[in-house]
Amino acid sequence: MNFGFSGSAMMEPETATILSQRNLDLLLIDAEPNAGMDWKLKERLEPFLDIYFEKCPKTPVILASRTYLGMDFYEQEDVIERREFYRGFLKKECEKYAEKGYRISFIDGLKIVPIDKAEFSIDGLHPDSYALALIAEAYIKKIKEFL
Repeated sequence: MNFGFSGSAMMEPETATILSQRNLDLLLIDAEPNAGMDWKLKERLEPFLDIYFEKCPKTPVILASRTYLGMDFYEQEDVIERREFYRGFLKKECEKYAEKGYRISFIDGLKIVPIDKAEFSIDGLHPDSYALALIAEAYIKKIKEFL
C-alpha cells in the first residue's frame, strides 16, 4: 500500500502512530525530499522510528535518501550541505537501529538516478517516468532482499 503523502511527508509522530496501527509487511520511508528540505527530518526521524518500532519491532523498514534533483546542477552550498548531511545521517540511523536489533536498511538515492540523468524530471524536482522506473527497480531489489 502506498500512503503517498504528496509533499506532506514531514515525519510527524502522529503519522508514525497511524502507520504503526497498520499491518504492514514493510515500511519504506522516502521523506527526505519533503522533510529534509528544511531540516525537519533531522529532528523527527528518531522519534518517528521509536514510535513505529515500539509497536512494530519485527516489521522491516527501509530508509531512502533522495535522488539528484534539478537544484543539484547549480551546486549551491546549502543544497550540497543538506544533501550530503542527510545521505550520511540516514545511513548512520539505519546502523544505529540495526545494532538495536531492528530490521532496517538504507537505499542511497544518489546511486539510483545518476547526476547526468537528473534532468529526467518533469519540473526539476519530481522524477519523470524514466527516473521513476529507475527508482522502482532499486526499491524492488531492496524489498526482495528484505522479505
